[in-house]
Amino acid sequence: MCSIQLDENETETANLVETAYTELKTDGKLCTKCGQPAVIALRIDDIYCRGCFMVRATHRFRCEFGKSRLIRDGESVLVAYSGGRNSCALIHLIQEGLSKRANKKLRFIPELVYVDDADGCQNLESVQHKEFLCDVLSRLQESGLKYHIFSLSQVFDDKLMPISRENTRGSLCGNEELIQKLITFDRNKLQLLMKSTLTGTSQESIKSLLRIELLVRWARQMNVGKVIVGDCASRMASRLLSSVVQGRGAQISCEMGFADDRHGDVTFLRPLREFTDKEIDMYNAISGIIPLALQKNETQMTIQSLSKRFVCGLQEGNSGTLAIICRTGEKLEKTADESIIVDDRCVMCKAPVARISSEGSASASEAMAFSQQICRTLRENNESAGTNSSDDVSQMNTNSHSNQTDPKSLETSAELLQCLCYGCKLTIREMTSVENLPSAILQKAKDKVGRESLYHSIEAFLLEDNNDRVTDQ
Repeated sequence: MCSIQLDENETETANLVETAYTELKTDGKLCTKCGQPAVIALRIDDIYCRGCFMVRATHRFRCEFGKSRLIRDGESVLVAYSGGRNSCALIHLIQEGLSKRANKKLRFIPELVYVDDADGCQNLESVQHKEFLCDVLSRLQESGLKYHIFSLSQVFDDKLMPISRENTRGSLCGNEELIQKLITFDRNKLQLLMKSTLTGTSQESIKSLLRIELLVRWARQMNVGKVIVGDCASRMASRLLSSVVQGRGAQISCEMGFADDRHGDVTFLRPLREFTDKEIDMYNAISGIIPLALQKNETQMTIQSLSKRFVCGLQEGNSGTLAIICRTGEKLEKTADESIIVDDRCVMCKAPVARISSEGSASASEAMAFSQQICRTLRENNESAGTNSSDDVSQMNTNSHSNQTDPKSLETSAELLQCLCYGCKLTIREMTSVENLPSAILQKAKDKVGRESLYHSIEAFLLEDNNDRVTDQ
């Protein structure tokens, strides 16, 4: 797939490096490792020749696995592939680690997973989508690895069945059939969900959560416990800032580490977390890798895109920005407060949900619930007095489901909100209907509310124990 050798395409590789990194001329400086003429300047003191840079990149990639020792010999792992620069570099590094010329081969067995999330793009042209899928399929087949292809719309299915599951090069006719199947796949439910979400920020959050949900479900179905993703330092730094803005600060510690085990039996690994966008671009250019890019007609500015632009601007002025943000994020953990008990997890993002156990303590979730209670009380008082609610009171109602007249829908919304973290509550409140969410998520919320109700009904008959509550996985 992406394993193009330098001796085979030396001219093309040289042109890629020259075109992409003309501004990184080292002015005759020497490599800080071997003393040879340098061609790459990461920072003022980090100047390398091609060979030393590739050795450094490979070492940093393999070092993440060596330090954690989370993957056993011969263990099967899923590798998320999107066609972008991060996943292309990730697959190439894995291929190099599995090749015969590697000093110490990687011991795990990778299987690629591609999720076609273009289903949620309402303005995407079908011709452009078809060309992109054709390129992705060619890369997957050239990789020589086993791969699985899904549509993001399949997250609504009760049981996952990959659209394609091959490990050999397919025929042209077979590729055309597969691409046509992907394009014509039933995506009405996903598009309806995206249309019911009012802001672009919430749409991006929901797409990301659904993609993770699909990967987790497929990993469990395949009895695989590890999923490798291509998150790099630049992406993680911008996600940290956007998470704080969106009220997801409590889960920063999970998103900034090498291993994210919030899903219990499935762990997400980030071996590229020490790489910046610049380093990944350089690695791709030297290796002769041309990442795929799907141009989407984005009409809205989102918190995610603004955070990325902000972080990139800071990085241009100070090369240590990403390191500072990521190192700070790794140190951020929830303080040990006796009045806050983390007894369950959000049914959408699996982040810990804090409950207030004593009077006098407060949190953002409690403040939001208090405001909603006041709004409901004012509205009920106005209705009981025979007067219509004013526009100001209607605006105070932060529950976005107020336009739903179906009692069943209102009941589902209330049950779901009880089982979400603060960030997911803000996302759900920007939806016109929660009925468009996957039924598995709604069923989890219903089951959790039922268990909570049962617990409170028999709580008076239980013996006191600090650990009598069962944590929901």
